[in-house]
Amino acid sequence: MTITKQLYSTNSFDLSLIVPAYNEKSNLEKLASLLKLHSKKFPTKTELIIVDDGSSDGTVNYKFPNISPIEVVQITNPVRLGKSDSILAGYANARGRHIAILDADLYDCLPLIITQYNILDSGYSITYTPF
Repeated sequence: MTITKQLYSTNSFDLSLIVPAYNEKSNLEKLASLLKLHSKKFPTKTELIIVDDGSSDGTVNYKFPNISPIEVVQITNPVRLGKSDSILAGYANARGRHIAILDADLYDCLPLIITQYNILDSGYSITYTPF
């Protein structure tokens, strides 16, 4: 999981959280539950970008509940392109001042993303957590 500072963008959001997803419907349901639990700890202007990579398990049809203040954006690759291209699609659509990438099955790392965001917001340019 990595959070980087986006240098050239119209920064409508403080944080863009990109989640590449291939056959991750059950994990997205868990992610939604944890986002609800931690939503007050996220910046008030946060977007969650789910990039479906041609899933066959209904991931593309999963509708996130309203998780204020998080705005959910769902993108679908026309065919299976792989994780890297899904992340790039998320970057291409991200509007955040900072960007985080989170695997759908690492949803329990949300508190760490909040910590990393706070570090960035205090003046650092990049944070990284190896998994």
